[in-house]
Amino acid sequence: MIVAAVLFLTYAFFYQAGGWNQNSRFDLVRAAVEERTLRIDDYHTNTGDKALIDGHYYSDKAPGLALISIPPVALARPVLDAVGIDSAGPTALTLLTYLVTLLGVALPTALAAFGIFWLARRLGSSSAGATFAALAFGIATPIWAYATLFWGHALTAALLLGGFAAAVSLRERGSPRRDVLLGGLVGVGAGWAVVSEFTAAIPAVLIAALAAKHVWDRADAPRARVLLAIVGGAFAWGIVLMGHNVLAFGSPFEFGYTHTVNFPQMKQGFFGVSTPDLSVLGEILFGRYRGLLYLAPVVAAAPIGLYLLGKKRELWPTIAVAGLIPIYYVLVNAGYATWDGGWTYGPRFLAPAIPFLCFPLAFAWTRGWVLLRLPLVALLLWGAGLSLVAESTTVQPPDYYKEPVTELLWPTFRDGRFSLNTLTFDEYGNEGQPLLSVEDGNDRAAWNLGERIGLAGHASLVPLFLLWAAAAVAWWLVGRRRPPRSPRPAAPDVSAEPAPSRPATPVPAAQPGLPGGGP
Repeated sequence: MIVAAVLFLTYAFFYQAGGWNQNSRFDLVRAAVEERTLRIDDYHTNTGDKALIDGHYYSDKAPGLALISIPPVALARPVLDAVGIDSAGPTALTLLTYLVTLLGVALPTALAAFGIFWLARRLGSSSAGATFAALAFGIATPIWAYATLFWGHALTAALLLGGFAAAVSLRERGSPRRDVLLGGLVGVGAGWAVVSEFTAAIPAVLIAALAAKHVWDRADAPRARVLLAIVGGAFAWGIVLMGHNVLAFGSPFEFGYTHTVNFPQMKQGFFGVSTPDLSVLGEILFGRYRGLLYLAPVVAAAPIGLYLLGKKRELWPTIAVAGLIPIYYVLVNAGYATWDGGWTYGPRFLAPAIPFLCFPLAFAWTRGWVLLRLPLVALLLWGAGLSLVAESTTVQPPDYYKEPVTELLWPTFRDGRFSLNTLTFDEYGNEGQPLLSVEDGNDRAAWNLGERIGLAGHASLVPLFLLWAAAAVAWWLVGRRRPPRSPRPAAPDVSAEPAPSRPATPVPAAQPGLPGGGP
């Protein structure tokens, strides 16, 4: 849990402020809490991500993240008023958006890192390998950027990973109650992932199918009840989504994307997705504009980890699902009409695939040799360094920078110009004009906690580095005190014929001078 706690505090160190995507989602929260409606008519001027139906504006985003953020905002507003902060003022808006980003995005992402650690250990990784995979996910990929933004991608990644971990756990024998609970977790995780990002539908089906196979292969499992729990968990959130669609758009099968104001290309193909473009495929993987392997090269070792894990034949279904989910997201992104994602760091539409590219790294580390581990560390440091540069400056570089790292992020980081975003959750950002403060003295909406206590530039990161140093010492101390774990015994082969019985051999009595009582 040390890794998950430190990652959560790392994400909480940064506040990235507003933008079209997050403003659209929070507009729905504000409308629901302040006006008891799903219409964002009174807030829509702060975003271009909106739908227009019969003269009324709605958020065009999948509603999952906004819906789970309504309760904390509803509870926090009276508290703010009680302590003398106007719940409708700009200070409250900053605090509330910071709060829901922590609870709805940062916390699930940190828990997903713990899930990667737990899953890797469950499948036979060493503790060091599992820690490496969790850290690679948490700080060495663009997921760090998405964990600090009120977007749905990181939440979806966490939900899918949680459902996948529950599905894998169903391989093992357990009590009927435990099996039904795990089935419910599969359904809830997969179902809410779809409510949060519609493209998660296919991965959700794959995860549910994996869980069903594991249950069906076990004669001791309460198959009918577990399958019912899977379907029931998913169906419950499907009802929530359809209810939202009925209240907002008049039909359970009507979605905001079909009425979007500024992106008519979303009406092409299936919600904007058509045949994958090979040039786009190359860009989202290798390019300096949005390339995942340029920004997070450590995930290139995922196939090695899956190959090593695949030596256990019984894990082939698990490996197949873990491999198919990233392939699916790459193909969807390559065929997406707005494939570049606008103002973003990296290929944000690939975010839900990142956990499935990171947990195999545990096995590349565990079963690798020194000549493999050294490059893995170097690749992790590269990705973590770039992510830190982006977090410190902006994780929303405008899309007119074709090489954001070299043209914007690194130069401003080098010069100590941090927290560049000037856009709040109340302001509209015209993508034809700069939204970034590149001169000291301009108003900035983004900040980090070091800046909030009076530090500036590179010095503002000192508290973060001290946190990391303390965590490293704690991890080292825990590792020293933990007794060595004996290898987990393999499950008995119940299909094998029992060995013929034979008389027990008497154990000789202990003799003086012979430790353990035997020769």
